[in-house]
Amino acid sequence: MPFDHEIGDPPGWWSGEPDDGYHASPAETSTSTPGEAVLPRQAPIDEDAAEPPPPRSSAEPVPPVAPEAVLPGRPTLVDLPTPSRVISALPADQLEHYIIAGIHQDRSPGNTLVVLHPAKRARLPDGLFEGLAERGFAIHVVETHADHLSSTRRIRDKLLELAAQPAPLDVIVVGGDGTLDHHFLLAAFYAFYPDRVRERPGSIQVSGITQQDLGRIPEDLRRSFGLDDPLPAVAPTDPNVKACWVLRGQIDLLIRRGASAKRIARKTRRKPNDPLLRLAVLAALFPTKVTLQAPYLDLGGLAEASQAETFRGLYPWIRSIVPYPAGTAADNAVFAGVPGLMFGLFAQPMRSNPITRVLVTPFSKRARTRFIDYFTKQATIVPARISIARIDGRWQRIGSHAVGGPGSAGFFSGDLVKKTKTLTGYLARIPKVVFEEGIFGTTKLRVEAFDPWGRSTSVTEGGLAEGLFSNRTFLGGVGSLPTTTPTSFGGESSLLLIPSIVGRSPSGARTFSLRGVGALAEAIVKGILARLLHHLGINPGRLAGEGEMSVLQPAHQVALKEGGLVSIHYSFQDGTPRAAPIQISGDPFQAHSLGIKVFWGPVPLLASHDSLLLSSTRSTLTHLRMQQSYGLKMAYIGGVHYFRHESGPVRRDEIEARTGLVAPPLYLPLDLAGIRRKLCGAWQRLGTGDFVDTSEPGRRLRRKSLYCHNNDQSAHLLLMRIERGDLLVRQVRRTPFGGTVFEARTTYRQEWGTYVISQSQVFHWPRTRPARILQEERFFRDSAEFQMEAPAYFPVLASTPGAPTLPTAVREDGREPSQRPASDAADGERLPGDGAASKPAR
Repeated sequence: MPFDHEIGDPPGWWSGEPDDGYHASPAETSTSTPGEAVLPRQAPIDEDAAEPPPPRSSAEPVPPVAPEAVLPGRPTLVDLPTPSRVISALPADQLEHYIIAGIHQDRSPGNTLVVLHPAKRARLPDGLFEGLAERGFAIHVVETHADHLSSTRRIRDKLLELAAQPAPLDVIVVGGDGTLDHHFLLAAFYAFYPDRVRERPGSIQVSGITQQDLGRIPEDLRRSFGLDDPLPAVAPTDPNVKACWVLRGQIDLLIRRGASAKRIARKTRRKPNDPLLRLAVLAALFPTKVTLQAPYLDLGGLAEASQAETFRGLYPWIRSIVPYPAGTAADNAVFAGVPGLMFGLFAQPMRSNPITRVLVTPFSKRARTRFIDYFTKQATIVPARISIARIDGRWQRIGSHAVGGPGSAGFFSGDLVKKTKTLTGYLARIPKVVFEEGIFGTTKLRVEAFDPWGRSTSVTEGGLAEGLFSNRTFLGGVGSLPTTTPTSFGGESSLLLIPSIVGRSPSGARTFSLRGVGALAEAIVKGILARLLHHLGINPGRLAGEGEMSVLQPAHQVALKEGGLVSIHYSFQDGTPRAAPIQISGDPFQAHSLGIKVFWGPVPLLASHDSLLLSSTRSTLTHLRMQQSYGLKMAYIGGVHYFRHESGPVRRDEIEARTGLVAPPLYLPLDLAGIRRKLCGAWQRLGTGDFVDTSEPGRRLRRKSLYCHNNDQSAHLLLMRIERGDLLVRQVRRTPFGGTVFEARTTYRQEWGTYVISQSQVFHWPRTRPARILQEERFFRDSAEFQMEAPAYFPVLASTPGAPTLPTAVREDGREPSQRPASDAADGERLPGDGAASKPAR
């Protein structure tokens, strides 16, 4: 049996990749293109302050040149060596070192590239760029194009030109989220990681449709749309692909319901012989045999790159990125505390009204002053996180904040036809989205999450109206999406799964749930309230994110670390692939499958001193310092941050192999029968055989206990509700020979309509030796809870000089403090009131 052996020392932690240095990429400079505005800086820069970067070559990697540091000798993210393991698995002290290395306040004048959406120019304060030029910044303006590939190339060329100069490079992105993500960020990685980004042609083609397939199509559709005849060639341009998406979305359900060709043509307002309509009909009938792909940048190299190659992100070339709040979806800027949101929202209507036009000048002057002060003095650079999106198997987009499924995409899918320019335009779509996706939604999702090593960590399947991914705490003006922090390296992202109002369970039964509506209302209310409290100078605490979603259960919140991947497949209820609407950073798409990977490397985002972005970064560092001081670890349960303390010679991931017990789940349903099915099913896969329920028969309201065992009495399971609604789960396993017994006692507390783990102990009961604890772990929601509850079970330490300190008392060697030799005692964090100086243990 796998658990019938002596417990030995746990294997060493995976060491990861060797430190082989930073793999930089070639960056060839190019001249500026016509039509780019350049404002020369009026205060000269000391050209001798920094040397130009050496030529970069992917064949012979060299460390990049470090940007100018604020403090002499201060290590920057560019200076630090490549970590020897996945950075999210580093000890807290090393992880803190990498985060702090990405934070600095160097605002010396240099080059400033402005990526400007032409329609957003009127939202800028008058004289903004001239004011920056007076402070010594050389302003270079590049306008975006409707053709995002053409736009990306122009921005790439300008980035290469400016990055080759010794002056530091800052970027201001004026536009919506699509401008930041799908224009500038794509261009930046195209420029500085050319070996990892490739430009690919588009493709519109039909392949693999046989005569048997055509024979199953109703005769009316075959004849009216000429599906037996070859289709005329359709150019794979972006407008043609989007037109096919719109048509496919209009006719998808009509075809499934057997609508006539005449009704389909009337619905789309197109003639039956229209090539795009004929193509859309085939795409709806054979979704996996029709390719609709516009020209794109292939980011597969970035998605497959190792941490050693990309963990520095854009830091070696770009000093800071500022998303100016000029669009309706200005959440990146609001979260970073960029001033100018109110001016950006009201400037255009005020300029167009003769009555309010006189107010524009003082309003603009105040906005300009605040932005210049923020850009030059009152901001800090923070390592922010981005994600890469895979649409139908092709890695082709970058997301700086959110990726949404059918529900949220309902707000954006109309933009394929006509772009909504106001927030009220999006809000007007709410009733349509609620009815089509929440009540009558037919989409089924299968969501699988993978850790940075490619191992599957969770699989969720069911009728879901929405799958919303976020890599930072923002919604409704501030936070509350179930994620922990936007700081790269220091936390996890989350996928929020919102169930439909009316749907079907995996077994086919009808279900009714208002959790999705409740989650939306909770996020908006908490977000607005947290934003208000933060504006008043009051710490919003858990309201500002950190995964605190009380409506959704942990099973509906999937957490991902840097390098982690989530894969989503869309289908109808019968399993047929469906091209569902999705949105990535505000832009609408259609896809049968969607992949999201949290990128290894950070981007340098400029954040105000009083912004929620910087506040979240401070919270992350506080968590890391708590871990260092008290021997804690970081854990995420349903996307929610917890402190975790583990001790003993056996780790959690070794429990099943070493003892034959089920590793205690982090959360369980409230129903005892559901818990029994979950645990017994997992136990049977370890070779226990079938279980017999010997509890009291019959259904009882609020049953307090349940007991079952396997046929040979070698495995026993006890479930018992104890005081305050907590749950005790007790597993006992006896070895088939030798009589050794292993036992796990786990306590859960009731949160979010589910049971969440509180503490667990695994015992080893040999027949001839004293029992000992193999593994013990306890979970705390935050530092306040830890400080309140820890004295109840941590050893009580004497206040005399030389007494063991808290870190040494909780060392993970599996022995009680009284059993440790005197040499184990060391200076560390002492309990309050012990009269000794406090010194954090590292």
